[in-house]
Amino acid sequence: MKFLNNKNTATNFFWSFLSQGGIEVIRFIVAIILARLLLPSDYGLMAVVGIFTGFSTVFIQFTFSPVIIQNRDLDEEDIDTIFWLNLLVGLLVGLLFVFSGGLISQFYKEPILYGLCILAGFQIFIASFTVIQRANQEKRHNFKIIGIVKFVSMLLASLISIILAYLDYGVWALAINMFLIVLLEGIGIMFVSKWFPKFVFKRNTYSKIKKMTKSLVLERSFGHISESLDKFILGKFAGINDLGLYSRAYGFLLFPLRNISQVIAQVILPKVSENKDNLKKIKILYINSLNTVLLLIVPIMSVVFIVPDAIVSLIFGAKWLGMVPYLKVLSFCGILSSVVVITQSFFVGFGSHRSINKLTILEKPFLIVSVFIGFFMNGPIGLTYGVLFSLLFSVIVRQFHISKILNINLLKQNIVFFKSCSVGALTYGFFKLFLIDRININLLMIILFLTLFIYYVVSFKFKKGFMINLKKLNSI
Repeated sequence: MKFLNNKNTATNFFWSFLSQGGIEVIRFIVAIILARLLLPSDYGLMAVVGIFTGFSTVFIQFTFSPVIIQNRDLDEEDIDTIFWLNLLVGLLVGLLFVFSGGLISQFYKEPILYGLCILAGFQIFIASFTVIQRANQEKRHNFKIIGIVKFVSMLLASLISIILAYLDYGVWALAINMFLIVLLEGIGIMFVSKWFPKFVFKRNTYSKIKKMTKSLVLERSFGHISESLDKFILGKFAGINDLGLYSRAYGFLLFPLRNISQVIAQVILPKVSENKDNLKKIKILYINSLNTVLLLIVPIMSVVFIVPDAIVSLIFGAKWLGMVPYLKVLSFCGILSSVVVITQSFFVGFGSHRSINKLTILEKPFLIVSVFIGFFMNGPIGLTYGVLFSLLFSVIVRQFHISKILNINLLKQNIVFFKSCSVGALTYGFFKLFLIDRININLLMIILFLTLFIYYVVSFKFKKGFMINLKKLNSI
């Protein structure tokens, strides 16, 4: 019976990973195609809409969904009541967004934002219909069904958005893409779940979920405000075009982070929870997971830093060359973000909510101050340096906290980081001094990517580099 349970867990992980990986690949390919058909300002407009629609996720998906999944004391009437509560919240937030469209468009001096906000308002309301059905499927570990629905929805919506972009619909290609993903996913989840709520409203249901709901809303709201501040400032004070370049550069570097750092963090989290009373194993887990992610991420970010011009020209086209200054700074942000993701999984695995709250209180205000100071000192690129500086602060604070918990000094935590960055710096210096003026930039990019590919193949084949650390992680 135990073996069967492990098999089911492995199967769930496989489908979750496959669907997420497939969705990320489609998103990446579609992003490249759309970037060649659309303008940076189109992405800037959608980034503005995303600042405000992000709050709908806080109030709808990230509030009631975890309550359903984690709370085992809820009966059928409670679930029905939560559905109607969630639908009411979705309706109110959607209407608020629709009626705020005029103000948002005036604030950013972009009339088209009014129509985009109306469409986004309908999108928010539609999303609230299926949060409970999705949570029920996750609670029953039906990740295969969820994965298939998400994958098919993304594929269909992407095809339609590419056609619209080709037909010169501009930003509406992006807006309709987001709307269709929510609509098609919702239809799919409702069809496979075969669950419909009864007209029941139980008065004491809210008292069961009130504590957790309030905590989640406060945490997610504060997090979203601080994480969206950079886009808010760029959109208002620098312009929609600069915001589009920044958001596209940020999204481009999120691809390796989502598919490396977060996957490793997901694997590490249950291992930390299982072994949290064994300090020796926890130390091994931490050092090897940190080494693994750095040995995977640093080479990729080094290539991005060395040849950003060639990467942008080849993938996105010449009109996106304004991304280059952002990519250079954000490549360092990518490395630091990977460390933040790994340390977060350890704090969550330990169940150290007090540590997480302390880190939030320290990090978020520092991010806000850094972004403001950076922008008003040196414009958009200064803002990006502000984000980098705040991430560096987060890494130092987190690693200092880890050193107290696990008794691992900062030097030991960062020895692989220093080695990896040294190799990247030497590579950059070599090409800058000896080859940059004598070799075609595209040929240089091909050489670097080929070197990167050989590095990963050799590591995998001969169990060197990151594979040694993965092997050690797997043995625990």
